[in-house]
Amino acid sequence: GELAAAAVSPDDNTIATLSRPGARLKFWSMETGTLQYSVTILSEGTADASMAYSPDGTIVAVAVGEHVYTYATGGNYDLGVQMQHVVRGERGAKTVRFARHTEEMIVQWTDVIQVYDASISSTNTSTPSSPTNGGITPRFSVDQPNGVLRILCMDVSDWGTELALGFQGLDAIHIYSYDGTTAPTYLRSLSGHTGGVKDVAYGFKATSIVSAGFGMTVKLWSQSNGEEVKQLQIGAEGSAAANPERVEISNSGLIAVGTSTGKTKLYTAWTSASCRPSGKGTMLALESCSKAEFLRNGCTETSCGQLQCPGSFETRARELCTHSDQYMVTNDGK
Repeated sequence: GELAAAAVSPDDNTIATLSRPGARLKFWSMETGTLQYSVTILSEGTADASMAYSPDGTIVAVAVGEHVYTYATGGNYDLGVQMQHVVRGERGAKTVRFARHTEEMIVQWTDVIQVYDASISSTNTSTPSSPTNGGITPRFSVDQPNGVLRILCMDVSDWGTELALGFQGLDAIHIYSYDGTTAPTYLRSLSGHTGGVKDVAYGFKATSIVSAGFGMTVKLWSQSNGEEVKQLQIGAEGSAAANPERVEISNSGLIAVGTSTGKTKLYTAWTSASCRPSGKGTMLALESCSKAEFLRNGCTETSCGQLQCPGSFETRARELCTHSDQYMVTNDGK
């Protein structure tokens, strides 16, 4: 069948896939490629789909059709997976994400964003014949702006503190701040697309945002100040041959653009060649670190704001991450 969605577990040991027709959810070993467990989901097998693991890897959420399903994996697929919740919206479920370090599940429906506590144990111990909410109700909601027909895309920053939304007929991306205790609040807009925003994604550990618009363009934005950093012209204006549909951005600075032809194009996010990482090394994603501590312990800062550290620095880097600021560290392999 056709692959509809996929998600990799936080420990990189398992990949969950959803195939169609039939809406078959499968769990595969990343090391051996063998199938560990599979289950059929009660939903439309031909609808758009999205999947996500909770930060601790114990929950996998699947958005397909008008439903969002959550399964408790427990990490031992020999024992199977247990359906935990079934959430049904009045309109289609488009995207599901988790806030980092929590079990807060954020769902993009056609006309509203809703936040759920997916850690609540459901009373449904077996697959229900008629999907219900299973005791889970939204904690918070974010309605679409007035005059907007529907929400087209959503992403959540890696730190779980921001949401980025794109809308049909609205030329700006709306950014919302989220602290986990109150409903997401509007923060600012990123304006520049024409006719709406098809897809949006956070990258560089939430220091950049990439978006795909209807005007054959992909834009790179600074997360800190909302300024446009770079624009990519994907195809000739008015041509559907290379219309951008999906975008992702890697920590190493590559922008992947999925087009309407089924092809994926790769672009560099760096504004100059001197800012692109080179040579052997490892990109470390470290949270709550002090830049000054790294500089005092043998690292140097490049003109592009990257930290270059000795090859044996990874263990020391993790020991230093005890402060409130957040930085990206590039291991230069020396």
